[in-house]
Amino acid sequence: MRKMYLLPVFLGALCYGQVGINSVTPKSTLDITSKTTDGSASEGLIIPRVTGNALKLAETATVYGADQDATLVFVTVEPDPANRTGQVEGMDSRGFYYFDAGSNRWVKMISSGATTAAVTQLSCATGTLEAGDPAAGVSISIPYTGGNGGFYSGMSIASVGVTGLTATLSSGTLNNGSGN
Repeated sequence: MRKMYLLPVFLGALCYGQVGINSVTPKSTLDITSKTTDGSASEGLIIPRVTGNALKLAETATVYGADQDATLVFVTVEPDPANRTGQVEGMDSRGFYYFDAGSNRWVKMISSGATTAAVTQLSCATGTLEAGDPAAGVSISIPYTGGNGGFYSGMSIASVGVTGLTATLSSGTLNNGSGN
């Protein structure tokens, strides 16, 4: 008589790799189906809610790195202004943020209805940096008119022709009208 062990077969079925919540036939890695569709119960997914200051503390403890790339959180309160450095630099309002390990920053997710920043005029004053003079701590504020209240992303731009010089712009939102 031949013996057949079914336990490995059942374990293989259980470890298939797709999970369904309220679904016995998941269509992707995680498939969440609503229990009701008549409005009688709250439906949805609650993303972890944290404060910006908590994420700054997590940075100090080296919690977020390459293995946490694409982590999604909802920031309930932006970090204190003194804490807006490093991974939480540019985190200036509540909202959804994802961790981008490549830039080692939390990046705000913007809805498709968000306005991209635009201005009608920049009033640039020229300044001079001399070769051999240190440029650390140099800061410039550029006045603008015709701001549309849109959001702009932070960025760093390396100098062309001058080694070791980088311009950094923190993310933010333009004023409607004039600003810096």
